[in-house]
Amino acid sequence: QLRMDLPLRELERSRVEGAVTFLGNQLKLDNTIPPFAGLTGTLEFGEQGLALRGMNATFLGGPLKVEGETPERGRFVLRAQGRVGAEGMRSVVDNPLTRRLSGETDYRAGIDVFRRAVSMTLESDLVGLQASLPAPFDKPADARWPLKVQTEAQVPADPASRAMRDTIR
Repeated sequence: QLRMDLPLRELERSRVEGAVTFLGNQLKLDNTIPPFAGLTGTLEFGEQGLALRGMNATFLGGPLKVEGETPERGRFVLRAQGRVGAEGMRSVVDNPLTRRLSGETDYRAGIDVFRRAVSMTLESDLVGLQASLPAPFDKPADARWPLKVQTEAQVPADPASRAMRDTIR
């Protein structure tokens, strides 16, 4: 769907809004991110920003649900919840540690993009994931080991307000 209002005598008042509905598509965002398979849901866009509504996909072999919106100009906030298995993890990182994992676990993630600075939070209780490792890292599948990974990005300075200079590190 696409709607455009283009007043020919006042183009600065132009408006555009639309929506793209995904009906089982595959989406590859970047070569560093595994593809999203069976993507369904709606991407809405307009002058006020973007919104992801009812997005569902398979990611790393498990189900994923995503919602997102632009709460203010220059910011996009995304919330996700899903399930990932040891096999899916190994498809990204296959090493001696990930080869000792089995089972699958639920997770929640949040991504906040503000002026091209990205902050991320990933949380899981790791219930369902077993680690066959030496003590104290041996974890039964039914054990709850809360995990939280968080990154905080620095918002880039306004390029117009920076003085030009060379930096050597």
